[in-house]
Amino acid sequence: GDMTSGDKPEVSEGHSEVDPSTVEASAVDGAPVMSRDGEQIANVSDVLLTEDGSIDSVIVNVGGVLGIGSKPVEIPFDEVTLQTNDEDDEMSIIIPMSQQELEDMPEYEES
Repeated sequence: GDMTSGDKPEVSEGHSEVDPSTVEASAVDGAPVMSRDGEQIANVSDVLLTEDGSIDSVIVNVGGVLGIGSKPVEIPFDEVTLQTNDEDDEMSIIIPMSQQELEDMPEYEES
């Protein structure tokens, strides 16, 4: 794929963008999820892989309080921005939507 999608979120201040093709699923699993407004709204709850083992999409639980009443939604991996904190190298992902838009997404059903 070409990198001219243009609608990917910008990295946060004090962070560096990470090339998604270099990232292991284990590094993304559990990572903080930031809305495009820069708020941390969730953590990655699961990572879905393609046949060849690359990351296809991430599952994020949204809504609810402390996991009660939340629902999983699926976000294609090619729409998110991966970044690491310049100070401690901690990975986080930025999604191209607000918390409200995330909550309005259909619930992910395991196939």
